[in-house]
Amino acid sequence: TEPARFLRDLNRSLAHILKHSRLTMFVSACYLIADLARGELHYANAGHPAPLCVHRARQSAETLPFRGSKPDPVLGIFDDAQYQSSCCELSAGDILLLFNDGLFEVEGADAQYYDQPRLLRAVSQRADLCAEELCQQLVKEVQQFAATKDFADDVCLIAMEIDQLLKA
Repeated sequence: TEPARFLRDLNRSLAHILKHSRLTMFVSACYLIADLARGELHYANAGHPAPLCVHRARQSAETLPFRGSKPDPVLGIFDDAQYQSSCCELSAGDILLLFNDGLFEVEGADAQYYDQPRLLRAVSQRADLCAEELCQQLVKEVQQFAATKDFADDVCLIAMEIDQLLKA
């Protein structure tokens, strides 16, 4: 199914369930479909930190852009929320890196937070690594950056490496 439609339907279901709760609850999400036959990534975002695409062949990384000027709303608040799908090209060797906002709540000794530009620099400097090594080194860097060794919030990294495309 198309990512935007999937998030719209999921949002309606969640909003219906959560409106019966006495607590305000919501969830961020990013839904991706890797079309390996066409070499395309289709995705939609519901208030989640924008994933990164690591282009190992070019030794670079980029933030997956939102369609529009800002991210679409989180799930579960507005039952009529609309979401937009985006598409980008995939190449063999690319790594898709998803993470939650807990990464950006890590505070350093200088009272600065580990932010999106810092993450993009760190990933770009390690663009030659495989997905597993990239995640291990990023976690190590964030731990070294942190003023304390415990994270204030949960931190989750998910990496998907595109070994090969199925193009004819």
